[in-house]
Amino acid sequence: MPTSTWKKNELSWASIGAKRNHFEAEDCRHPIFSIECKQRSEANYPKTLKNWFAQAQRNAAPGKIPILSIHLTGDRRTEDLVIMRRGDFEDLYGTLQASPETII
Repeated sequence: MPTSTWKKNELSWASIGAKRNHFEAEDCRHPIFSIECKQRSEANYPKTLKNWFAQAQRNAAPGKIPILSIHLTGDRRTEDLVIMRRGDFEDLYGTLQASPETII
C-alpha cells in the first residue's frame, strides 16, 4: 500500500533526527523541536504567506537567509511566528541527533 503524502511529509523530518508520532499530540518528536506538519495544494496555500515570503527572499542580501516574521498586533514579540525555508533550516542545524540522555 502506498504511503500517503501527508505521512511522507511527517517521515521526511527524520533528516534532522525527528521521529513520527502515531496519532499523538505532535506530528514529529525531537529532543529540541515539536514539529507540526501541514501540507496544502497550490490552490489551498495561503497566498499572502507565499507573497510575504517571496518578498523576504527578494530583499535578502546576498549570502543571507530570508526569514519571515509575522506579528499579531497586541501580542508580545516573543509570540511572533518565524518562517524560513526548510533547506536553510537543515543547512544551519544539520542532522540533530539525540544524545542518550535526551531520547524521548
